[in-house]
Amino acid sequence: MKKNWEIKKLGEVTEIVNGGTPDTKIKEYWDGQHLWITPKDMGKLEGKYVDKTERTITDYGLRNSSAKILPLNSIVLSSRAPIGHLAINKKEISTNQGCKGLIPKKGLDTLFLYYFLDSSVDMLNNLGSGTTFKELSGTKLAEVPIPFPPLSEQKRIVTIIDEAFSAISKAKENTEKNLQNAKELFESYLNNIFSNPGRDWEEKVFDEIIESNIIGLEKNSREQRIDYEYKYVKMNNITKDNQFNLEKYTCVNATETEADKYCLLEGDFLFNTRNSYELVGKTCLFKGYDNEVVLYNNNIMRIRFIKSVNSHFINYSFTTKDIIKKLDGLKSGTTNVSAIYYKDLKNLMLLIPPMKTQQTIVQKLDALLTETKKLESIYEQ
Repeated sequence: MKKNWEIKKLGEVTEIVNGGTPDTKIKEYWDGQHLWITPKDMGKLEGKYVDKTERTITDYGLRNSSAKILPLNSIVLSSRAPIGHLAINKKEISTNQGCKGLIPKKGLDTLFLYYFLDSSVDMLNNLGSGTTFKELSGTKLAEVPIPFPPLSEQKRIVTIIDEAFSAISKAKENTEKNLQNAKELFESYLNNIFSNPGRDWEEKVFDEIIESNIIGLEKNSREQRIDYEYKYVKMNNITKDNQFNLEKYTCVNATETEADKYCLLEGDFLFNTRNSYELVGKTCLFKGYDNEVVLYNNNIMRIRFIKSVNSHFINYSFTTKDIIKKLDGLKSGTTNVSAIYYKDLKNLMLLIPPMKTQQTIVQKLDALLTETKKLESIYEQ
């Protein structure tokens, strides 16, 4: 900290204002001209500024509650559930009791105060107290020390931070665009392969190419515990991009006969038969875990194919626009719970090339997908 910087307390350089909530049973208090914000509303903000709120209060509601009007360019800080959401109001605003208003006094730049508070969220959380949820009192907030350089220095610091955030935002925008381009390239290549079959590709209904299909083991929630014997694959282990993920799992006990019947093997094709409309019909290939016995539930159908069919090839085909459209036509039920039954799935028409072609296609798609995933990992970092 530079020599000409002072250390002040927030209570010295701001006016701290508590909020309040008018009686929700009295209609005359609500839907008025005054903005009124809560910590929940603040959690939905995408930027640092707020100029509209979900609810508003009237003059009558303002007079009959502890809510206060904050002038333009004040700071709203959520002081409970959670502590640390921040906003700068571009219009006069009031808050509920879960927020504190900080009105900068002369010599304190609003954005400087905003960035200071934003960098101090952990400290503010540590100052909170309470059993049900932490709350930061106005008294403790007023005692928080803040570096206080001259106003010109505050503005210089704000300019530097704004420029940095602008550069970060631009870099993030470019990164997201590049990542989207990479994903679109993969999807374009995938769909191009399956929409331009060779002369040696044959039409097959799904039932012709499978060796076996079995719906999984039904176990209710009381029969699932993390300390039971066998990991238990459920529909949420099949991701939106048709991959298998066992980061989260539960376990079940099973008889020896059940374990033999419902045990998954490396490369098993898993089909999500029942889920939300968006997720039903998702597929993946099971990845084995050091010869560990892993079972699967009754929302999943395990399918094994005949020797002339590559399960990786089928899994890729189930991510193409054409097959997704056909699967949508097989769905029954509601948007909340939909299903695809085998009596309908078995007649799904597929184009199947010779095994060597299947393997070549899988190798090319695997390589391109790996590069796409690498880019995604790099961009996320």
